[in-house]
Order: sequence, then C-alpha cells, then structure tokens
Amino acid sequence: MPESSGKTTIAKALISELVRKGFLALPFKPLSSHSFWWRYETYLACLERRSLFSYDVFELAKEFKVEQPIEVLNPIDNLTSPLALSVSNLEGLEEYPHIKLFDNLAVSRFTYVDDDVKHVYCYRDFEQTRQLLEKVVDKAERLVEVKSVQDFLKLQRRFYLKSIETCFKQVEKDADYVVVEGYSDLVYPWRKVEDSKLILVAAPGYLLAYETSKFFKAIKQVSKPPLARFADVSSMVKPIVVEKLPPLTELELKQPILSYRYGRALKAVLDVLGQL
Repeated sequence: MPESSGKTTIAKALISELVRKGFLALPFKPLSSHSFWWRYETYLACLERRSLFSYDVFELAKEFKVEQPIEVLNPIDNLTSPLALSVSNLEGLEEYPHIKLFDNLAVSRFTYVDDDVKHVYCYRDFEQTRQLLEKVVDKAERLVEVKSVQDFLKLQRRFYLKSIETCFKQVEKDADYVVVEGYSDLVYPWRKVEDSKLILVAAPGYLLAYETSKFFKAIKQVSKPPLARFADVSSMVKPIVVEKLPPLTELELKQPILSYRYGRALKAVLDVLGQL
C-alpha cells in the first residue's frame, strides 16, 4: 500500500521475530524517495554520513546490526525538492515506477556491486544541491547532470535493474530471509520478487498475505507489471491470511513491544512460511 501504510513497521516486526527465532533476516528496499522539505531529518542524516539513503532502512540496519552497507540494502534512492514550477511531458516514458518524480527530482543515487560497491549520482541543479553533492563526491563513481526527463530515463535503463539485481545478490547470499519492502503501493520492483516465498501487504489496521504464484499471475494481467499497483490486482486474487493489527503509539513502534503487539499476525505469517 502507499506511503505510511505500515510497510516499514511490518518489515521491522517480521525481521525482529525471525531474528528472535535464530534466523539471519535482512531488510532490502530496492527503491525509495524522500522529500527535502517533509523529511528534512533524513536529509541531515544523509549529509552526516556523506550518502543518500532511506532513513527507514538506515534505522532497520542499525537496530539489527546489519553489516552490509546501507546503500546495498537500498540500491536506489531519490531526493525530491521542487526546483522549478514546470511540468515535463512524460507521455510514453513511464517505463519505471518513479519516472514521475522527475519534475521534483533533486538528486538520485544508483548503487551497484561490481567487485566493489559503486555509486552513481545524478542531479538536476548543481547549485541547489551543492551541499549534498560535495559530501558524496569522494564516494561516487560518477556524478551526472540530468537536464531532461530523457536523460533521467537513459540512466534508469542503464542502472535501475543493474543496481537492484547486483545489490540483492549481495544481500541474499548472507541471509536466511530477505524482507523486501516495496515502493509506495507498487508491487513489482523487479523480476526476482517472483521467487518470494510469500507476499505481504500492509494496510492501516490489517496485514494480508498472498500466495506468490497467484499474486504474480494477477500482476501479469496488467499491461505493464513494473507499474502495477496493489489496487490494480487486489480484486483479482484472494489473501490466504487476513489479520487485524492494533494501533500503536510512536513510542511503541520503536520498542520491542512491537513484535508482541503484532504477535498474532506474525504467527499467522510464520506458520504459512513454515509450510512452504
């Protein structure tokens, strides 16, 4: 489901429960974006660590003492900030789920693994993003200015799948379980998700689980699977688990009690996983 539906909270609770049971479970967020204006604390954290990343993944990695670089856990991240009051013509260019970000794009990072971990950054306006770019330049393989949506699309074609596939390969080789968190309510970040043991959908007050083969069969009936949203397929496939979730305070979301409060839903999910 879309942002603030509880995806990261579910990921945290599930990883916590798997770790408690003795498994090595790691988070993976292939694609993310955050706003300079509405997530300014994330921007400050990025400046401090001379990188660009999802703060949600950073917090998960810190809590579970993950040794992988944060950029490998989160291979593509986008910083948005209105740069100009303009609207690009995107007709026919929507090959990638976040291409619509372009008009508000400030900086993007693509990370891929090729013997070593490498980072490619693209930016719209150097002067407006100088503060961040000067922090990341020493770690960057390349800095690329994108002057048009076509330039941005060209980078997507070169690095989108390469980043996600090589980083996921690096993460999965060390893990018993990888919990992949989707972007907004998009449901098909890349082909490898078809190998998932189970599909979870977080919605306010509910956790749903779907059988993988049936879920992706429904997705493939959509014209462009990479752009498919949950709303496009929700009526085409039935969940095998439907569990209610209690509301939690912000303090509870950050405490070990999270797994306890979500215990019934987590047990239902783990019971299904145990049968696969």
